[in-house]
Amino acid sequence: MKKILVKNINQKLIGNSGSKLLIYFNKNYRIRKLSINKETSHRLESQFKKIKNFKKNKNNNLINIPEIFEYGFYKSNFYYDMQYINGENFSEFILRSDHKQINFLLKKILTYIKKCKIYSSNKYYDSRIIISKINELEKKKIINGSFNKKLFKKLKKFNWNKIPISQSHGDLSLENILIKDNKIYFIDLSQNFLESYYLDVSKFLFDLLSSWSFRNLKENENNISVISLKQNYIKFLFKYFNQYELNLIKMLTFLDFLRVLNYCKSIKHSKLLNIKFKNFYDNFNNPMLW
Repeated sequence: MKKILVKNINQKLIGNSGSKLLIYFNKNYRIRKLSINKETSHRLESQFKKIKNFKKNKNNNLINIPEIFEYGFYKSNFYYDMQYINGENFSEFILRSDHKQINFLLKKILTYIKKCKIYSSNKYYDSRIIISKINELEKKKIINGSFNKKLFKKLKKFNWNKIPISQSHGDLSLENILIKDNKIYFIDLSQNFLESYYLDVSKFLFDLLSSWSFRNLKENENNISVISLKQNYIKFLFKYFNQYELNLIKMLTFLDFLRVLNYCKSIKHSKLLNIKFKNFYDNFNNPMLW
């Protein structure tokens, strides 16, 4: 691993995955992601491989990802250096841009989803994988009362046999989409418990329904641009997916709510998520009220 001179280090951070992040300068600004133990090393190496495979896929010509310059092991811990994209999160971009700019970029994201669907494999995940994840979440007692019983009964009764293996981002939130010079960059590609574009579709829907990526911004989900983006995305879902697929996406969105609630540490954010979650559940078949 090439040593970084102290004078070239701009910032030290701790990543969400537990890895160390260094922003440094070497001809241009770069980010070094360094794992801190065996568990995070395995996770970071998996993320690296996913980035490399994503770049190889020619179907992603509308989506950019940061370039990787160097990778390897340092004291048995995996690391890689990648391009630093000095852009803004899609959530921030939405709040300051006009509808034309937003819809131009949304169409690129929707085209990415369409291509993932077209080129998905003919192999499907064993439903026991999803049921195991549901059981795991149920044991954590993330939500309480009659809503909890109804929700998990609904999740367990659903037919989970038709989730194809495909390319995916793994955590497609507005925060993990950067905009620079009117170009889209996917960042923080993640290994999810399934590798399927359906999880990208559901996570994007979750983010728009819950306003999760706007939780720390001064403006909120009542912004007209956010409302418009949500409506356009919902229209796309109902136009492009059949009824079973729509129900599958909605069920996966339930899991997104549960998984985010599970690691949410803010009481304020948890309360808001629970309200949004219950509203989505109660209006399962009425997207006008989502």
